[in-house]
Amino acid sequence: MPFVDLPTGINMYYEVEGQGEPLLLIMGTAADHNTWSAQVSAYRELYMVITYDARGTGQSTHPKDVEDYSMRILSEDAAALLDKLGIHKAHVSGLSLGSATA
Repeated sequence: MPFVDLPTGINMYYEVEGQGEPLLLIMGTAADHNTWSAQVSAYRELYMVITYDARGTGQSTHPKDVEDYSMRILSEDAAALLDKLGIHKAHVSGLSLGSATA
């Protein structure tokens, strides 16, 4: 699946499955997009499900500076991904730190 360079300074890995209204799923600390596999299987019949590896996880860029992991930056990454995909409105759900990011 694809990678996208974000204006927040990272190269992000993401996956899109299904069709319908966009649903962005945001994972918590130290987990990658694969953690959502059961939800993707359930929701892809109704939604265009978007999952991604947040900065520092999976195949996305792993910044070394702790300041590159603030809530503001994590939220900006999620918004930048939606912008790059041309999505202006989406359902958003998160788990653990992902819920705060959402």
